Amino acid sequence: MPQKKLQKKHLIKACTCRKAVIQKELMKNNSQRIYQISQITETFNKLNDEEFNKIFQYINNLNKPQIGITKKRRNLIKHIELLPDIQISDVYNLLKTMVYPKGKDIGKILSSYLQKKACDFISTGIYKQEFSATAILNTTKNLQKQVNKLEKNANVSAIKIDSFSKCLGKAHQAKALYISKIKSAIQNAKKVTSNQYQKVTKQLFKINNKEYAAKFVKLATDISLIRHTSISATIECVTTRYKTM
Repeated sequence: MPQKKLQKKHLIKACTCRKAVIQKELMKNNSQRIYQISQITETFNKLNDEEFNKIFQYINNLNKPQIGITKKRRNLIKHIELLPDIQISDVYNLLKTMVYPKGKDIGKILSSYLQKKACDFISTGIYKQEFSATAILNTTKNLQKQVNKLEKNANVSAIKIDSFSKCLGKAHQAKALYISKIKSAIQNAKKVTSNQYQKVTKQLFKINNKEYAAKFVKLATDISLIRHTSISATIECVTTRYKTM
């Protein structure tokens, strides 16, 4: 006999036995329930087709969630039975591990939302190249090289800054010394006397008592041309002017 027919036969037999047991229990202990059922049946018989269909549809909707759960349970059992032996231990550990570790739901299977989050973490994390041990090691080495390079550059910069600071300090010292020398020179400078001034100006005009300097002659010539006077008069005027200064 084919397996499906055998299963159907067993199922019919089990249903028949179940009905018999239920009827026996109802007759024995639930006479009130039987009475209520009879009243419901009588009420159903009095309903018209439209009313009956509405109530029938409502009852079916009440049973749908349970039917769906039963179907999922059967599919789950069937799926587990079809798994290869090597995966049975993994499924067993999965059911033991993927539960709430504490709280009011302790021991219950994690919600679908948390299961999806765990799956997304595995998909986007573990399988990526940058999360492998080799990739992490290479990244660490590259980062260490960058750190060493930055430290070297920092040391070079520190040396340059120190050298520049020393040069700047020396420049400030040299500037201060130079200013100090200028101030000292100004303070120590001798005042020019009238006789010294007269002596210097005389040297500008004449080389000796008889001969004028060439530059002075040129200056007197230029002035005479501008003022339209004689050179001798111009020389006399300029000489007198310098003497009175």
